[in-house]
Amino acid sequence: MLNRFHNAPLSQQIATLAAILCLLVSLALVILGAISSKHLQNQQQLEFGNALAHQIARRVSVALETGDLLSITASLQRFVETSSAEKVTIFDVEGKTLGEAGHSSGQYLSQYRASVRIESDIAGEVLVTVSAASSAAAHQRFVLSRWVCRYY
Repeated sequence: MLNRFHNAPLSQQIATLAAILCLLVSLALVILGAISSKHLQNQQQLEFGNALAHQIARRVSVALETGDLLSITASLQRFVETSSAEKVTIFDVEGKTLGEAGHSSGQYLSQYRASVRIESDIAGEVLVTVSAASSAAAHQRFVLSRWVCRYY
């Protein structure tokens, strides 16, 4: 094969080298796009998860202030049903579980925390578990689509 390349006319050798160079540059661009996309996706996931944790922390702070554990549990359950959170757990300041809703299993799970405040005091903490499986699948589809578009 290498011998055939050396015996080919100069114009074919240059064309072959240019094609190989274009292929390498395209591959580098696909890799760069995939890295950039993953970074942006991770940043958005972090902001989204933190927003969810702060939202439920604000929701349960009033019920925690009055000591209404039944209302806390109902709020957590409603939150899991209406949001993309897989599981939500609330802890008091000593780390004791006050309420929990949902369950988390599988891969690509991320956890986000937020303090539950009553006025300016920290009364506990909320732990929200979110599955990032759909975003991981979307990223894989993005990378594959870029690869396929480049070479076919």
